[in-house]
Amino acid sequence: MAETGIHVTMVDTPDLAKVKAQILSGNVEWDLFDSPGPLAATGSREGYWEALDTSRLPLSELSVQPTHDLAPFFLTAGGIAYDPKRISRGAASAQLRGIL
Repeated sequence: MAETGIHVTMVDTPDLAKVKAQILSGNVEWDLFDSPGPLAATGSREGYWEALDTSRLPLSELSVQPTHDLAPFFLTAGGIAYDPKRISRGAASAQLRGIL
């Protein structure tokens, strides 16, 4: 704020009912909305977000390209691994089949 003179107010991420109420009332309390993926995707499907100007984004640097109204900025992944010194490959496969 000191560098730009632009006042920034941080607010907690509201649930989608509050988002919808703010949009319908015309009393939206944010300019930029940061939320978990499922909340952002639902808001997009419901038409709550405005279109992005993607010309202002570094598209060549993004792993996942933005949609018309969402720009993912971090991704996570998960995996399952095993230590072959502690469990045989066949036993690990059988255990994974039981999980999956």
